[in-house]
Amino acid sequence: MRRLVVIAFLLAAPVARAAPEASPELSALVPAETLFLVEGNDLDGKGRFGEDTAIGRLLAEPDVRRFLAKLEESLRTAYAGNARGPLAMFGLAPEDFDGIRFRRAGLAVVDVSLDTRQVDAVLYLETREGKEKVARILRGLRQAAETFLAAQFTEEVVRGRTVVSTAVQGHEISVVAQEDRFVITTRRARMDHVLQAMDEGHPAPLKAAPRMARLRERMGAARNAILLYADAPALGRLALAALRYGPGGDPGEVERIVKALGLDAVEAIGFSDIPHGDGFRTEAALLLKERRGLFALAPKGAPSHRFAAMTPPDALAYGGETCDLAAVWDGILAIAGGIDAQTRADLERHAREGGAVLGLDLRKDLLEALGTEWAGYVAWPPGGGLLPDVVLFATVRDRERLVKTLDALADKAREFRKRGSTVTSSRTEFRGTEIRFLEITDRRGDPRPYAPAWAFGADFVVFGLCPQTVKHALMEKEAAADAPGLGTRGLLGSAGFQQLLAAAPRTAVSATYIDLGRVVTWLYASGVPFLQVAQGAIHRQLQMVGIRLNFEDLPTADVLARHLKGMLLYTAVEDDCLRMGYVSQVGAPLAVAPLAFLAGIGVILLPRSQAATMRLEAERAREQARAMEQAQQAAAREEENARLRAENETLRSRLGELERKLAELLRDTEGTEGEDK
Repeated sequence: MRRLVVIAFLLAAPVARAAPEASPELSALVPAETLFLVEGNDLDGKGRFGEDTAIGRLLAEPDVRRFLAKLEESLRTAYAGNARGPLAMFGLAPEDFDGIRFRRAGLAVVDVSLDTRQVDAVLYLETREGKEKVARILRGLRQAAETFLAAQFTEEVVRGRTVVSTAVQGHEISVVAQEDRFVITTRRARMDHVLQAMDEGHPAPLKAAPRMARLRERMGAARNAILLYADAPALGRLALAALRYGPGGDPGEVERIVKALGLDAVEAIGFSDIPHGDGFRTEAALLLKERRGLFALAPKGAPSHRFAAMTPPDALAYGGETCDLAAVWDGILAIAGGIDAQTRADLERHAREGGAVLGLDLRKDLLEALGTEWAGYVAWPPGGGLLPDVVLFATVRDRERLVKTLDALADKAREFRKRGSTVTSSRTEFRGTEIRFLEITDRRGDPRPYAPAWAFGADFVVFGLCPQTVKHALMEKEAAADAPGLGTRGLLGSAGFQQLLAAAPRTAVSATYIDLGRVVTWLYASGVPFLQVAQGAIHRQLQMVGIRLNFEDLPTADVLARHLKGMLLYTAVEDDCLRMGYVSQVGAPLAVAPLAFLAGIGVILLPRSQAATMRLEAERAREQARAMEQAQQAAAREEENARLRAENETLRSRLGELERKLAELLRDTEGTEGEDK
């Protein structure tokens, strides 16, 4: 079963080793008008788990290998004991996938026809090892189609290659298996185009299209990358056409909303995952014609990360960004007006009414008074604690106005009543700095475990969940002020943080740091005891399929801590592109592992569930037969009762007739006796 998981990684694992030049990328074999493409170039089974990667070193740990070996053995035993799963329908078993290594893999959807419900798609596979096994798998699929679908296949030679074609439920499928390359298309004509492109080159391939070239340049997606591309305008037109085919759709209204949001300015959508150090850089990108609508709200200018110097160096997470709330509010009103004038009027009215209740102008007194740089962190208090500190920083443009605004809001909070709670505005002082906070008590007068607090610096304000949290932030501020240089204190002085920050684009308007090693280690160390406690209940559920999860052999938390470090998430804004991504040691394909694991469990459970379903169906049929038999018996009894009732009526009628005749006979007898007397 572990090999099934590995196979999923093989389709999504980039490495730096280059393939021969004669090996084409799928984007070079399909036209520039292709709707959607996802491809992995220069793949190899050892790329994701190599010794030069953090995940490879983690998987090479003896404790991890021991746990995975036992888990694999348990899954194989369960698979063998469950009728070998649906793979047996194709004459296959998990070991048939051992040794397959892909150099290249890709899927392209060239076109979609809604009226005929046809998809023009290409699947391209190129093996480095195991081509014989892939050919055998294809033969097994063909035999299954002939057996279960009564499919008929034709063979013809095109450009020296054997093309095998069939039609399944109205869909054309063509397959070419030559040496280490395998091509599958859903249209016979598309196969001719692909083979011609392989021999002569495509006259106008997607790879050379301007939008694709710009995306790859922005993302730095070289040949050794997982790459996704989508033609946004074409997909939008397809979605609008689907609305016309579907009931209740209003394409006109949708187009108006799309235009107001600026979504029609998206030229293409991209995604890439490429090697970076001992990990990967994963990035999604939107290529834009222009920045308008939602994209106009995105700010420009990288944050200074000045507040990172006031963040503890061992923080679990930190985030800094630039954001002008006043400009964002104006942009939201403009978008709302583009959708519906009444919607904008309602937003403005609600803002006026809310400001009137609070006694201030929300835009002028609050949004304009706040600055354009924000930051926050989550960290354990000095010396540790049960709950982490959660702190938010913001620069200030008009300190005097913001002080008055927050004081007014604090005083207004005293009028707050909810389920007996009361809010009291209070003040305290910490080393010459005033801290305002709101004490919230319940109906009995007992304080709540949180008291929102804030304090002002020279040109910034800091917020926390309680005064003590704000004090810890001010202590970091003092430590940073005492340092000879800005970058020598706090998280900003961390070499790991600086290295990750340097990996983000220069146009990044936000950067979020997560100490992945500490977070994952903490979650792992906290979760394993609960798994151990729940082991019995889990095993009872898995016993039906013969699986046993050996929680006692799980590696210790320090194994994770040795290999996992920090990760950085970022958002970069450019004139023609919006990029969102992260630099980490795990990369995006790690998400494939749990999906592949669940798929493998499904392969094991499906035969058992099918058998259980058959048993249920048989039991249901027996119940129905018994019910029918009981109904027939009841009908027979009712018929017999009706017959008996009819016979009783007949007997009663005859008895009545006999009684009448007897009465007449008695009257006649009495009359004769009178005459004789």
